[in-house]
Amino acid sequence: MPFQKIQELLVETIRQEIQRTNGCTDPGSVCFAVSLAVKNLQNIPEQVHVTTSANLYKNAMGVGVPGTGQAGLPIAAALGVFIPHSEAQLAILDYLEPAALEQAQKFLDEGRVKVDFTSSEGALYICARVKAGKDNASVVISGDYTHVAQIIRNGELLFSDKGSVSGSASTQIHQLVYADIYKAIITTPPEHYAFLLEAARVNQQAVEQAGKLPQLRFQKNCSNRLNQQGIYHQSQYNTALACEARMSGAPVPIMALGGSGNQGITNFLGVLSVAEELGAPDQKVAVALALSAGTALYIKSYLNRVTALCGSALAAGPGVAAGTVYLLDGDYDCVVHAIQSTVAALNGVLCEGANLLCPFKISAAAMLAINYANLACCGIFAPAGHGILETDIERTFANLGRINQSLNSADQLVLSILSARSHNHQAGHEHIPQMK
Repeated sequence: MPFQKIQELLVETIRQEIQRTNGCTDPGSVCFAVSLAVKNLQNIPEQVHVTTSANLYKNAMGVGVPGTGQAGLPIAAALGVFIPHSEAQLAILDYLEPAALEQAQKFLDEGRVKVDFTSSEGALYICARVKAGKDNASVVISGDYTHVAQIIRNGELLFSDKGSVSGSASTQIHQLVYADIYKAIITTPPEHYAFLLEAARVNQQAVEQAGKLPQLRFQKNCSNRLNQQGIYHQSQYNTALACEARMSGAPVPIMALGGSGNQGITNFLGVLSVAEELGAPDQKVAVALALSAGTALYIKSYLNRVTALCGSALAAGPGVAAGTVYLLDGDYDCVVHAIQSTVAALNGVLCEGANLLCPFKISAAAMLAINYANLACCGIFAPAGHGILETDIERTFANLGRINQSLNSADQLVLSILSARSHNHQAGHEHIPQMK
């Protein structure tokens, strides 16, 4: 591929993979699917039945749904019935009104919502079925959180896009080598990545909004125990606080990366913490954000969209390491060393679904990534040829992909643990403290 085409591909890929969300993407996607099904039903349904992939079900079980004080998919599905804004996709909860919440809660309490999962579809799958009298409609989402694969009404196929999302720009980068990705991003005029500065500011604003919620764990002041100042504390505070607010169900908009709000939080806030510490100019910050995002998306191309490994730790974390090295004026070798060190430290971190453990994981990933970037620029790094680290960075990423694929049994075990716990909560959903 001509080098200019690689530059254009990366700009377009990163632009496509940045998306505004309100709440976790998994329940948001279910709400979107139900809303779209109701739109095609052209009536308020009597029953809603949602089937998701096991991975998506696991991810959504313990995460707060903004404005509801509840966690999980049942309330998200019920809200989809009464929020007629499917065009908003993952930002559909922006339109949540008190009347819609009251209607959705009544709908849910009457037992009109059924949510289950299947292991026979891909890692990211939703089928939302709605029924009113003799009429019925269904919407299938697969491959990506907003990729509508099929719409059916009363047995008539209204829309079909069964082709996978593999033809998108985000998967074309898998054919590249990382050295070309690095070179293409740092040689692209910074103004082409100016949109990332705006996206990063949205996530920075999320920290400011979360800072007004005294009930969050990461609001507590621990400075009386240890001196917690400087870049590592700031990166921990920013990423953890924004993530905790989001996982708790606070109505805090986030710019997601690669379909994950937590990856967006890690990527943008990790790099911003370093940039602010260094006083880096906007043009340099834009390139650092692009290198971080491009690295994360490239690693994700070796993994599934929804993974058994924690994507924020193993994709966004190394991305932050790469972006930090760039801000520190390190060269390509330093970038590779920083990524390898981050992978070495975080390899094996499992995804346990979206929940209140996520702030601890992503803040650890951000801190470690920044630290290992600094060490790499000083000549201290994890040596290739040990563990899963290979001399060629692409082979390291391929090893990560192989490990991810091998973790199906661990993923199923996590799901069984979460499912068993959810049965202890009435109606299959857990109430959490209301975020105001």
